[in-house]
Amino acid sequence: MYKYFLYFIIFSCAFSCAPYDKKELLGAWQAVEVTEEGRVLNLNPSEINLNFNKDDYEFNSTISYKEAGHYKLDGKFLITKDSLNPSQDIKKVEILSLSRDSLKLKMKEADKLRILKLKRKG
Repeated sequence: MYKYFLYFIIFSCAFSCAPYDKKELLGAWQAVEVTEEGRVLNLNPSEINLNFNKDDYEFNSTISYKEAGHYKLDGKFLITKDSLNPSQDIKKVEILSLSRDSLKLKMKEADKLRILKLKRKG
């Protein structure tokens, strides 16, 4: 009996102990700060928006850069595939934190560490 209970606990934890859930990510997000190598970038963060629905995402950034496509969560990583630019590789960024009203992403841009802090819109 103990053996079955242990299997149940391990199996349950494997599916429920993931750090983040897609439901927590759903909605519209707006950047409040972008840092690169620890320094705040001189840009207007309000131009950077990220929207998630059940399976798709849309990303709008400065200088009219756009992405849209499918996304998934893999542990603490957000994985996106841009369908507007099909030649682009799959992107993988680390979710440093996610709460009801804030999201913090870690990524590499031109071999430099970049942190994107966002707040939930609305």
